[in-house]
Amino acid sequence: MYPCFAVIESVPVPEDRTHTFGIAMLKNGCLLDMLSDVTVRRADAEKIVCKLNQNRVAAIHFRDIIYDWITEQAML
Repeated sequence: MYPCFAVIESVPVPEDRTHTFGIAMLKNGCLLDMLSDVTVRRADAEKIVCKLNQNRVAAIHFRDIIYDWITEQAML
Protein backbone atom coordinates (compact mmCIF):
# COMPACT_ATOMS: atom_id res chain seq x y z
CA MET A 1 0.00 0.00 0.00
CA TYR A 2 1.31 3.42 -0.96
CA PRO A 3 1.31 6.39 1.40
CA CYS A 4 -0.94 9.37 0.80
CA PHE A 5 0.15 12.98 0.91
CA ALA A 6 -1.50 16.12 2.27
CA VAL A 7 -0.83 19.85 2.47
CA ILE A 8 0.12 21.19 5.88
CA GLU A 9 0.03 24.86 6.85
CA SER A 10 2.37 26.47 9.33
CA VAL A 11 1.01 28.65 12.08
CA PRO A 12 2.91 31.93 11.89
CA VAL A 13 4.22 33.60 15.01
CA PRO A 14 2.86 37.12 15.63
CA GLU A 15 6.15 38.78 14.58
CA ASP A 16 6.24 36.88 11.29
CA ARG A 17 2.86 36.76 9.61
CA THR A 18 4.08 34.62 6.71
CA HIS A 19 2.10 31.46 6.13
CA THR A 20 4.08 28.61 4.66
CA PHE A 21 2.92 25.28 3.36
CA GLY A 22 4.51 21.90 3.56
CA ILE A 23 3.67 18.33 2.74
CA ALA A 24 2.88 15.44 5.04
CA MET A 25 3.19 11.78 4.13
CA LEU A 26 0.63 9.53 5.82
CA LYS A 27 -0.08 5.84 5.87
CA ASN A 28 -3.21 4.43 7.49
CA GLY A 29 -3.76 7.81 9.13
CA CYS A 30 -0.33 7.85 10.77
CA LEU A 31 2.27 10.50 10.00
CA LEU A 32 5.32 8.90 8.37
CA ASP A 33 7.24 12.03 7.41
CA MET A 34 6.73 15.69 6.65
CA LEU A 35 8.53 18.64 5.18
CA SER A 36 7.41 22.04 6.36
CA ASP A 37 8.06 25.43 4.76
CA VAL A 38 8.18 24.05 1.22
CA THR A 39 6.42 27.07 -0.32
CA VAL A 40 4.51 30.23 0.53
CA ARG A 41 1.85 29.41 -2.09
CA ARG A 42 -0.89 26.95 -1.14
CA ALA A 43 -1.64 26.28 -4.81
CA ASP A 44 1.91 25.04 -5.37
CA ALA A 45 1.70 22.70 -2.39
CA GLU A 46 -1.66 21.39 -3.61
CA LYS A 47 -0.23 20.70 -7.10
CA ILE A 48 2.68 18.76 -5.62
CA VAL A 49 0.37 16.74 -3.35
CA CYS A 50 -1.92 15.96 -6.28
CA LYS A 51 0.98 14.69 -8.38
CA LEU A 52 2.42 12.64 -5.50
CA ASN A 53 -0.95 10.98 -4.90
CA GLN A 54 -1.76 10.45 -8.59
CA ASN A 55 1.63 8.83 -9.22
CA ARG A 56 1.48 6.73 -6.05
CA VAL A 57 4.94 7.80 -5.01
CA ALA A 58 6.74 5.39 -2.71
CA ALA A 59 7.85 6.71 0.67
CA ILE A 60 11.53 6.31 -0.17
CA HIS A 61 11.24 8.93 -2.96
CA PHE A 62 9.25 11.56 -1.02
CA ARG A 63 12.08 13.81 0.16
CA ASP A 64 14.04 13.59 -3.09
CA ILE A 65 11.02 14.70 -5.12
CA ILE A 66 10.32 17.66 -2.84
CA TYR A 67 13.98 18.72 -2.73
CA ASP A 68 14.14 18.50 -6.54
CA TRP A 69 11.03 20.67 -6.83
CA ILE A 70 12.47 23.29 -4.45
CA THR A 71 15.72 23.35 -6.44
CA GLU A 72 13.82 23.81 -9.71
CA GLN A 73 11.84 26.70 -8.22
CA ALA A 74 15.02 28.42 -7.07
CA MET A 75 16.35 28.34 -10.64
CA LEU A 76 13.29 30.07 -12.15
